[in-house]
Amino acid sequence: MAIHQLKRYQLGIETVRGTAVAATKKIAGALDIALEDEWDRPEHTLGRQSLFEVGRATRVFQQVALKYSGPAYFEQLLWWLGMGLKGGVTGVQQVATAAYLWTYSPTLTTGDAPDSYTMEYGDEQQNFESDYCIARSLTLAGAPREPWKIDVDIVGRKMTESTVTAALTLVTGLEAPPFNKTNLYIDTTWAALGGAVKAATLVNCSLTIPGFKALANADGNDYFSAYGIQGRAITGKLTMLFNATGNVERDAYAARTARFVRLNCEGSLIEGAYNKRLRIDMCIEYTSFKVLGEWEGQTLVEADFVSVYDPTGTKEWEITVQNALTTIP
Repeated sequence: MAIHQLKRYQLGIETVRGTAVAATKKIAGALDIALEDEWDRPEHTLGRQSLFEVGRATRVFQQVALKYSGPAYFEQLLWWLGMGLKGGVTGVQQVATAAYLWTYSPTLTTGDAPDSYTMEYGDEQQNFESDYCIARSLTLAGAPREPWKIDVDIVGRKMTESTVTAALTLVTGLEAPPFNKTNLYIDTTWAALGGAVKAATLVNCSLTIPGFKALANADGNDYFSAYGIQGRAITGKLTMLFNATGNVERDAYAARTARFVRLNCEGSLIEGAYNKRLRIDMCIEYTSFKVLGEWEGQTLVEADFVSVYDPTGTKEWEITVQNALTTIP
């Protein structure tokens, strides 16, 4: 069963994972909702003088997939990164201004815990909710003349009929990062990140980050009650012009040289010297490199990559978001 393009999506952050709360904000963007129930449907063919071969089904597990697709709004990113990368993150005020910096850097030894949400969805005729919603993966992608976009593969407990939380609004000041305002930096150490901008090179990119698993362990319920941690390596691709920079990156691929990449996208001014910002820092190695063909009269190359741990910088990747939110909405 799938429910596509309902008219209302909203959510609220849970204090205790799996204890439903009322939604606090509407979601800008679209959700595809699909039941992922599992059933036991036995076949009865032996010892029966009948052509009816299939018995009544018994549901043995239930969960719901909620897949978000939409612009990677500076404000809503706090939801998706918290439920998929690292929960419990708080914003840090920037020098007595209205700007707050939110940092998502994975703990690579003990792992991280997600924020969980209760998500409500419906229309003017019906309303449902799912609690313990966490993200199984996130994909960020950018292309010319478009905003950065994000796909979030969310899993929640069973789909339950509920009463809608009324009179909610979108987060104030929603703004999507324009991909064309993204700067690409490629450096040789983590400490030097942000030093070498590669102008007029990046055409588009995408990156996928594993999130958390919903664990179907037995605990007296036919839905999950715990989460599991996955490997945190980012996989993705950079599509670039095959210019001098592209050729240098081809050499790096051939030599299996680690590259330190920053994707930095600035939005509107918040206050003082601080703009809204999405920044992705990674230590990567290229896993493939190929010539794609022509784009607006220019030759393109596509470099697939995977993030790797840098023992000197003691990091593999880090994502920061700067906005004007003092708390998670």
